[in-house]
Amino acid sequence: VDVERSTLVPVPNHWTHGLGGAADCAGELARELARRLGVSLARRAIVRTRSTAKQGMLTWAERRKNMRGAFRLRDAKMLTARHVILVDDVMTSGATLHELAKVARAGQAATIDAAVVARGTGTRDVPTPYFLKPETRKRSEHGHAGNDA
Repeated sequence: VDVERSTLVPVPNHWTHGLGGAADCAGELARELARRLGVSLARRAIVRTRSTAKQGMLTWAERRKNMRGAFRLRDAKMLTARHVILVDDVMTSGATLHELAKVARAGQAATIDAAVVARGTGTRDVPTPYFLKPETRKRSEHGHAGNDA
């Protein structure tokens, strides 16, 4: 990790998330990773614009629809020309990280990667995540999609 250029961005929760005492798992993971790696943490660079349904019982197509447009760039200066590492606790379909990566790209991130603790398999159907399908990877190899999560 290039300490000078890297910035960790945890998956943001909607402001109502903490009202019920729910933990900010991605935020806590990112905070600890930033401390141990000595890289910057951009918790407020991207915000969640609306509360989204729990992904657990949704199909993969429903998960993509559920997350579409759920994030907004708040402070592009925190991401511009940086190696952005998106942080989440669990990735199943990749829908959340994909939407977050689109916003980071809009913030002119130089490169985008993801760090997750666990890989879920889904509950109702388990196709190959859409961003790992060959037709999507081909686009990524030509630099159009970046190093999306």
